[in-house]
Amino acid sequence: MFKRSILATAVGLVASSLIATTQAQPVLEEVMVTAQKRTASVNDVPITMTAMSADDLKDLRITDAMDIQAYTTNIDIKGTLGGTNPAITIRGIGLNDFNANNNPAVGVYVDEVFLVSSGMLNFSTYDIERIEVLKGPQGTLYGRNSTGGALNYFTTKPDFESSGYVNVTAGNYELFEVDGAYGNAISENWAYRVSGKWSDQGENYIDNVLGDDFDGSDMASGRLALRYQGDRLLFDTSLTVGSQSMGFTPFKNKGYADINDPDLIARCPSAASGNPKQDFSCVSQLLGVGGIFLNVDVETFPNQDFEEATYANNIPTPTTDTDSVFWVGRFDYQVGDRGTFTSVTSYGDIDREYADSVWGSPKGYRYFDAAREETIEQVTQEFRYAHVTEAVNWTTGLFYSYDEVTSDALVDASDALATRYFIDYEQETTAAALFSQLEYSFSDQWSVEVGARYSWEERDFVGGTTDLNPFDQSVVLYLPVDFGGFGLPEDFTGPLPLTTDTKIKFDDSDVSWRLGANFRPGDDWLIFASASTGFKSGIVFSDITFAPEEMGPLDPEDLLAYEIGFKGTLAQGSVQFNGAAFLYEYEDIQTQVPTDLALTFTNAEEADITGLELDLNWQATEGLNLRAGVSWLDTEFNSPGLDGNELPNAPELQYTLIARYNLVMGNGMGMGFQADLKYSDEMFKEATNDVLARSEDYTVYNARISLSGQDDRWEVAIWGKNLGNEEYLQHTFVTGFFTASSNLYGTPRTYGASLTYNF
Repeated sequence: MFKRSILATAVGLVASSLIATTQAQPVLEEVMVTAQKRTASVNDVPITMTAMSADDLKDLRITDAMDIQAYTTNIDIKGTLGGTNPAITIRGIGLNDFNANNNPAVGVYVDEVFLVSSGMLNFSTYDIERIEVLKGPQGTLYGRNSTGGALNYFTTKPDFESSGYVNVTAGNYELFEVDGAYGNAISENWAYRVSGKWSDQGENYIDNVLGDDFDGSDMASGRLALRYQGDRLLFDTSLTVGSQSMGFTPFKNKGYADINDPDLIARCPSAASGNPKQDFSCVSQLLGVGGIFLNVDVETFPNQDFEEATYANNIPTPTTDTDSVFWVGRFDYQVGDRGTFTSVTSYGDIDREYADSVWGSPKGYRYFDAAREETIEQVTQEFRYAHVTEAVNWTTGLFYSYDEVTSDALVDASDALATRYFIDYEQETTAAALFSQLEYSFSDQWSVEVGARYSWEERDFVGGTTDLNPFDQSVVLYLPVDFGGFGLPEDFTGPLPLTTDTKIKFDDSDVSWRLGANFRPGDDWLIFASASTGFKSGIVFSDITFAPEEMGPLDPEDLLAYEIGFKGTLAQGSVQFNGAAFLYEYEDIQTQVPTDLALTFTNAEEADITGLELDLNWQATEGLNLRAGVSWLDTEFNSPGLDGNELPNAPELQYTLIARYNLVMGNGMGMGFQADLKYSDEMFKEATNDVLARSEDYTVYNARISLSGQDDRWEVAIWGKNLGNEEYLQHTFVTGFFTASSNLYGTPRTYGASLTYNF
């Protein structure tokens, strides 16, 4: 009924817009972006992309990276450990990893600075000018580990006129937050802007029905930005500091086994259906956690209500506590009438403590409860020169970065493997690149693009896993002597250095390139075609390992992409219609696979990816705007052990719809009505396509109603997200030896009210 209601509302709005044909034809607002390191209209950029303005971010309530996926297609963003370390996948390309020492396959940039670790992506957004989502490999101008695409955040820069805002929000789960900004001129050449956000959510999204309640979340962050503007020099610098405490997001456990096993079917007929959402307590009593090695009561797996969890003991660290510092400085110097020299320098530092208990236990057993401490530090420097004439757009530059990641983790598996593990490592990464891209226009209609980037990267890793053997002997010692490539004497006691102090050092280099042709049959159309490559450097697996070879290093990934697309402006500027088709040849894929006792990574040989995307933006009337997007994706591994499987986090079909209607009232006041949805087809969350790692199809509905004052000086709004309280799977860990999986679900229904005052 809710779906039909939303559809009926959308149809009614469309019908009303068609009736209003006698009114002046409205025109879409032009959106300016910097996807190619220069300012241009989004309709003139030969890249498939989505741009979200500051108003979009407010109206859609996009507060962090996880929210972006709800408003664009062919993208999946999920939490991994306790809701932290987002993993981003675009068009089937992404790193399905949760460890902080490995770079994402989709580059995330803040003010053009690449964030080196998924552990840096949990920031809360505020005072953001726009977000750009670029699809496809960005191997030339972006380069480092942007194989799948790029997410670009641009903070609001100081202005020389007084401006600012204050926003206050309250919602369910005891949410209360305040954010705001103010800026003005200091002198003729200098301006400043200060901004900040404070948020407190007193309740966790998930109720613990057995143990202590999980903590809520709170954060505080502030930013100071300065701008100098002279005749030829533009200088921007900003310093952002923050402190964040995120409440743990618990997992749901399920047991499972081979549904084709006749003995299992005879004992547990319900398991034969293969439905991973049902209660597999019968299976768990036969093969489940704790029943194999230990003389303990085998517990049934907890209920699967996605808003409840069954943790008899609270986790070691009930929140993810993060302190962060991020500084960026940018110089733009005009060289003559045609050239611009740009320097972007940055420093970032994150310290955090968190837990990832993925096997919650109703009886208080410790399966794999981990407490972690991590530090991530990075320095980057980029120099660019851009030269623009009527026929030429040329950008060339140098890039350098250094980052260091250190981590200590204690994993308590005393009730699963009768032991505990200590994992520690330190990794240093140095990267450098030389890049250049040229667009040459033969005429007003035809232009070509040629670009290349040489990348070099070196990693120096030392660390590994130590079995602490709290009971003098580990269950691991009873496994076959060839397990993991090691054997031990029967009388061995004490700590077992499984992979302790393993040293891994390697370097990768690559030449990425891009060739493109663009045709403009008229002012309102752009047709583009390209062939390009992407490169993602090798990685080291840094979680529990039982032998050094499990740590890698994994080979780098390579991607060859072919794409053809169009961007068309129709109906005197009231409709924007974009589309693209693409074919990827993906090699040496770094993918996570379950093992009997844990998880590991491997290089799958290759995969083929094909897809289509269509996007429509229609300003139907002066007050009504409709946006729609649809994507189709086909992915297939061509690799031993995975042959024929789908890539992780790659649904075949997704579509989005956003309907927004603004009504002008008397005395300059106005009302706004907005409804939006995203549908995502079923997908697998890991490469083996285990039935337990399958996410069912789902649809998420959101809505917002607002009342604004004259000149939009103030606005009050009520909003709701996931109004249907849809249960959808974000991530899962599958462990074959224990015939069980552990699932992380999306955010349930949230709602609230916001008051904004602009000055």
